[in-house]
Amino acid sequence: MILSKINKLTLIIFLLLCTQCYKDPFFELNVKVQDQNSNPVSNVVIKIEITDLNDGTIIEDNILGEYFEETTGEDGEASFSFDNKALITARVCSENLFCAEGHIYLEENKTKELKLMLQSSTVENSQCSYCN
Repeated sequence: MILSKINKLTLIIFLLLCTQCYKDPFFELNVKVQDQNSNPVSNVVIKIEITDLNDGTIIEDNILGEYFEETTGEDGEASFSFDNKALITARVCSENLFCAEGHIYLEENKTKELKLMLQSSTVENSQCSYCN
């Protein structure tokens, strides 16, 4: 009888310890924007889109969120957090610089880093189609 109670108590304690150790996974992205000389570019808007892994279309209104935007700081960086893993497209446009685009796949419990390099525009009024 005592052995039965000890076994039940041990099982309850084990289950409590297992549930206490669980941590929600995180999916984070840090985007760095640089110019052609590898200097950080501040005050540019980075637009994040979530892409369907099967057909490459943009997913709107899903569990990850809709559309994320963040402005780079003095260090040329912006950070984003997501609820689930996904294929991410990051785009940045600047008035006097070309635009840049990059893709990255988020992984569980890892902060992924994406560098985007803007190059000076030599053609007047040149813009990427997604900057319009």
